Amino acid sequence: MAGEEVHITLSAVALLDLVLVANLILMVMLSGYENFVAKIALDETHEALSRLTKLGIGSLKVKIMASVAVISVIDLLEQFFTIEHVPNEKLIWLVALHATFVVTTVLFAVADRLAER
Repeated sequence: MAGEEVHITLSAVALLDLVLVANLILMVMLSGYENFVAKIALDETHEALSRLTKLGIGSLKVKIMASVAVISVIDLLEQFFTIEHVPNEKLIWLVALHATFVVTTVLFAVADRLAER
């Protein structure tokens, strides 16, 4: 890719990263309030928000870890765009960290599924 295309792609990826972090914060705020403080009364016009308020602790953990894994892969993707400037040791650590996030997410999802039964 040309330098300008890489810059545009990295800018779009950074924007996606910010959106994911904002969604994560919103999800934790609404679900945490619903689970620990008080129930949120929503009418039918706010049906889209009702999904976020119905998250249990187990499913919230899975969604948080999935978001962290996606944010991790976005950072890893950014590093791969400039791979000639990134030391191999850093890439190995980033891949290992991302794999840890993915495995943890899968384990949380399996534990949540087993807890539902």
